[in-house]
Amino acid sequence: MNKLIVTLLALALLLSCLSALAETERAPMVFNETGISIDFEDVLEASPNYADVVEFGILSREPFIACMYLQYFAMDKELLDELISNFDSYSEEMQGNIQQVTVGINTILAQVIVTDIGDPEAVIQMLFGETPEGAEIMEFGECESYHYFVVTLPGFDEPEDYDIYTEYGMDPEEVRAAYEGLQADTDVVRAAFVERLQAAELFAPVDPEASLPGQILSFETTDIDGNPVSSADLFKDNQITMVNLWGSWCHNCVGEMAELAEIHTRLQEKGCGVVGVEWEREPIDGMVDEIHAFLEEKGTNYPNVIMPEGNEIFTNVSGYPTTFFVDSEGVILTVPISGALVDQYESTIDQLLNGENVDMFADAGTVKNDSGEYRVIVYNLKGEPVEGAVIQLCDDTTCAFQATDADGVAVFSVEEQKVYDVHVLMAPEGYAQDEGVYKTLDTCSDVSIFLQDAE
Repeated sequence: MNKLIVTLLALALLLSCLSALAETERAPMVFNETGISIDFEDVLEASPNYADVVEFGILSREPFIACMYLQYFAMDKELLDELISNFDSYSEEMQGNIQQVTVGINTILAQVIVTDIGDPEAVIQMLFGETPEGAEIMEFGECESYHYFVVTLPGFDEPEDYDIYTEYGMDPEEVRAAYEGLQADTDVVRAAFVERLQAAELFAPVDPEASLPGQILSFETTDIDGNPVSSADLFKDNQITMVNLWGSWCHNCVGEMAELAEIHTRLQEKGCGVVGVEWEREPIDGMVDEIHAFLEEKGTNYPNVIMPEGNEIFTNVSGYPTTFFVDSEGVILTVPISGALVDQYESTIDQLLNGENVDMFADAGTVKNDSGEYRVIVYNLKGEPVEGAVIQLCDDTTCAFQATDADGVAVFSVEEQKVYDVHVLMAPEGYAQDEGVYKTLDTCSDVSIFLQDAE
């Protein structure tokens, strides 16, 4: 094993139990999209390892589902911050090692689900396919029409054999003691989180994107070379413009760019087009040549501009990529699409061109389509399509089988107005088997599934 992995593993395992929680006055942590205000920051700071409460946000609008989760790393926060801040300066091999280690020492201890569905098991089926092993579900509150559930998860699995650590020069009993300390810490942090949730202030979730349709997206900025450009110039010649927010640091953004070029070519024939809006973590002035080479490599054939400063619509975006659809005047026509959901882009524009009402929502990996078919799209964790995954689509009596093509898509021409169970019957070589059970909508829909790499 690489020395870096051994070092980080040792650092991750040499842990102590959680010290007494400090009784200090702190402002509560407010999560608007889940409608929760919770006093928990002192617990996070008291843990010897890195823990955080992360708001994932709104997954679905019909039905409404939003979530946040308690994330835990078996690593000291200062060390983790150092690795993250210096990540770009490390060699490619070192970056791969760090990613491998941090994924292995990261776990979710609890997930909060806010929904207008009263049956928690139905929501769990939508999100996980089935209730995760060792999970416990508890409803801790209601507000207006919303139900608040917390799903507690077991955290790290105990090593099956402590003696194997002798291969890495580690004392098995020290590892066992370190693991017990880790479990003690996670148990305290998880229990404190659940306790604080029951005393949290609950309010109706705020959907920051619901008010966007009808607003005007207007900005002035520059292209990659510093030439001035305005949104009016970019939008005026298109019936509809697809505005894609991206960055070269974003794996999912990069993974869809070649397809965006193909989409732009087809959209041009319909009087529409794509515009890329780029945000980089480093000053763009020093990256011009690099970005030009990157865009050329991806075959990009549509305009790309720099993220304008101070634009409230863009600055409130919670993730990348995010895609807006605007008319020739810059009027936002739908709720934006969050994530690299390539298969939704053209169908959305076609619906808009046909004057149809587009009900845009990100539904836990399942969205309506108008193709007349049920489609299952399989990605890896980089957002790249996975070919050769055998998919099973079942109703109460029969199952259909199909392998994903080069675009990661398996297509089923089956009876509409039915909800089907979707299984990954066989993952291709290099990927871990997914045992989840996914659900289609009761109409033709796309189900997106992400496969993890095999260990």
